[in-house]
Amino acid sequence: MSHGETPIFTAARTKRLKTLPLLIEAGADPSIKDPKGRDAVDIARARRLPKPLVERLVELKGRLA
Repeated sequence: MSHGETPIFTAARTKRLKTLPLLIEAGADPSIKDPKGRDAVDIARARRLPKPLVERLVELKGRLA
């Protein structure tokens, strides 16, 4: 992690496709923003991660809101 990133944000940014589901299941908060105002969902979309994974992040974000 660096520059104010959470583990789930870093996993999305670095395309850790096996780690992201584990963080989602653990309830990591994808809505926490980095200093530039981006959250894990924003990064997952920007990195063009698989749609089902992005949808899981969106669902988790909604549950935690």
